[in-house]
Amino acid sequence: MSSRGEYPLSGQTKPGYQWIVVAIIWFCHAVYFLSYMTVGTLAPFLQSELHLSSARIGMLSSAITIGSALSLIPSGMLADHLGSKWIMTGGLLLIAASAIAVSTMHFYLAIFGLLIVLGAGVGANQTPGSKAIVMWFPTKGRATGMGIKQTGVTTGGILASFLLPAVALQCGSWKYSFVAAGLAALAAAVIVALFYKDPARSDPQPGRQRVHYKHVFLQLLKNRDLILTSFAGIFLMSIQSSLMTYFILYASSVWGFPAKKCGLFLALAFFSGSLARVGWSVASDYLFMGRRNIILILISILGMITTVWIDATRDTSNVLLLYLLTCLLGIACFGWNAIHLTRAGELGGEFAGTSTGIVMVISNLGAIVGPPVFGYLIDRTGGYTMSWYFLIFCMVFVAFFTMLQKKESLHIRK
Repeated sequence: MSSRGEYPLSGQTKPGYQWIVVAIIWFCHAVYFLSYMTVGTLAPFLQSELHLSSARIGMLSSAITIGSALSLIPSGMLADHLGSKWIMTGGLLLIAASAIAVSTMHFYLAIFGLLIVLGAGVGANQTPGSKAIVMWFPTKGRATGMGIKQTGVTTGGILASFLLPAVALQCGSWKYSFVAAGLAALAAAVIVALFYKDPARSDPQPGRQRVHYKHVFLQLLKNRDLILTSFAGIFLMSIQSSLMTYFILYASSVWGFPAKKCGLFLALAFFSGSLARVGWSVASDYLFMGRRNIILILISILGMITTVWIDATRDTSNVLLLYLLTCLLGIACFGWNAIHLTRAGELGGEFAGTSTGIVMVISNLGAIVGPPVFGYLIDRTGGYTMSWYFLIFCMVFVAFFTMLQKKESLHIRK
């Protein structure tokens, strides 16, 4: 594996083609997250028509996460072996087929199983998409490309929040929203198949031995910095998932705003986080000369300060202050993904797909554990103070595991 973060590419491509790659993958990420958000945005329709409890709705959402977690590492390894193009195309076709199939189902277990398949398609776009950015960009500019690409996720979330319920209301059933999500995934698959190209590698060196991916996987698991990056990811995902789950409830119960305005607060957090993914990435590439860890530490510090500030704010009549705090929270708690994924890919070198898959699978433990802990602390104490301090605890450990790492990316291609 290259320690310099540079990759030997051959073949001629048009100047600036890497930005076309960013645009294609951005669109794919927006589309897959649109499908990822189907259960959350259509929960009232699903609950009413299928007579489901809240717990069963939660299990449907978990089904997508389970499918994604199961496919992250295999899709990353396949992308390392075959390239990202056909893995992403296959994943999008999987999303399209399963989403449209869900629209024909009436049985809970059938829908649950199909959503696992849909999640597998999501995972098949996450790790290969990140690998594509790592492979197409030199160290200088890589995090910027990753940051722009990651705004596709937040864009998909915003679109899902507005479009999927609107389609369900207009057409009279949640089923049409799943069909719409499936058709969008089909369109994205066609775009990837027609317009995306994997970078052509230089000819193998004479005598170079065939790669054994089991050996690569085990070697990556022994990479100290990769494991520390994964541990930091657990706490980052705990923070993000907790806020996605409870911020609207907090704005409603503590700040006292109506539900519609609370949704706007969450959308503002997503929007500021989307801008931050690009901003943090540009700072990493051009201000800190390829250093990723210093950005994650700064994000942690900003998150700690903002969280304490929010908990200490008692005057909720100052709406502008609440907007400011929401923006800062989004910048810190939703803006870290691109830097974290860039770091994960760089640590894997030419096996960026596998390394990203490992980091994402371990990090997703935070999405499973974080929200229940946050909610338990609310139920236990009758307020949000201990839950906010749980997030501060997570941020401290993000900074701690980041500072323990020894290597940084410092080599810039001119």
